Amino acid sequence: MAHAPETLTIAAGHGDYWPGNLILSPDGPTAIDLSGHRDIPLIEDITRFSRGVSEHSEAGLTEAITAPLLSLLPEDEARQSFDLFYGLALAQKIHASGGIGYAHERARFLSL
Repeated sequence: MAHAPETLTIAAGHGDYWPGNLILSPDGPTAIDLSGHRDIPLIEDITRFSRGVSEHSEAGLTEAITAPLLSLLPEDEARQSFDLFYGLALAQKIHASGGIGYAHERARFLSL
């Protein structure tokens, strides 16, 4: 944790934000399922959303969607925290599924 930032940007977040919580239309995105918000590190929602995108996308799409979201944070916070929070979100998903599946995500996260 020596490289973790000393502070994180905190915002009213959802805690399990993922692509299924968006409705896309020509007028723009609409967020749904916003009940139960709490003050959390903004990076937590960004990484959960990114992990959800990577679960259902081709290579490269995750980065294209995540980069603008990460630009909302200070650069050092985004750079130092993203991999940690992404790994935690992935570990929670793997644990919840009993370890079944997600081999492609684990390989992508580990750069294999």
